[in-house]
Amino acid sequence: MRILRRVHAAIQERDPSVLARGERWRPGGIFELQEHTLFLIERSIRAQSRRPIPPDRLCDRCFYLTPTRLCPHRSRCVLYQHSQAVIEAIAAALKAE
Repeated sequence: MRILRRVHAAIQERDPSVLARGERWRPGGIFELQEHTLFLIERSIRAQSRRPIPPDRLCDRCFYLTPTRLCPHRSRCVLYQHSQAVIEAIAAALKAE
């Protein structure tokens, strides 16, 4: 839970509107991030040992991704828009453990 709180704080710091009424449920939003936490931790660990992960590589387990790897929600997706902040927050949380 501590990792998820750090992720939420990092996103909210950059975009306070993510916690506005109705926005928590948007694609890749605050409520959906919980479903992706383990996958994001894995990606964050990989990112520490290599070059930064492109945002679209975080979409691998997305509910909305089509077989052709297109996402109709990418322009509104919180995870996609704030991918670097999410990875950095996870990395910081893991180092603090």
